[in-house]
Amino acid sequence: MENVKALVQKKFKPHFDEWLKQLEELGYTTYWQVLNATGYGMPQNRERVIAVSILNDTEGFAFPKPIPLELKLKDLLEPVVDRKYYIKADAIQSRLESNFCHRNHSIVHAGGGRFVEP
Repeated sequence: MENVKALVQKKFKPHFDEWLKQLEELGYTTYWQVLNATGYGMPQNRERVIAVSILNDTEGFAFPKPIPLELKLKDLLEPVVDRKYYIKADAIQSRLESNFCHRNHSIVHAGGGRFVEP
């Protein structure tokens, strides 16, 4: 299983612990760790919770040791990108406006008060 790092932070850790408990009751041993993609050869700073659950475990499990990062992002990107993958300026503007309106609505309704622009 892989998930976001927030899974093991204060807000969500009790749910994660409950999940681990349920797996244990089913006979699984779960090994988990927060790993970063940069430690495994990927030029992306991406921390993820990785969990490996083994039914009736008798041998144990060890996560692979990190390896040196030898690639840079530019080594993986195509030098020329077809224009069909470009996002038009009006589409970007529309998305930005949509996100602002959504956040504004969320702030107003979640807090029960009025949203006042600075």
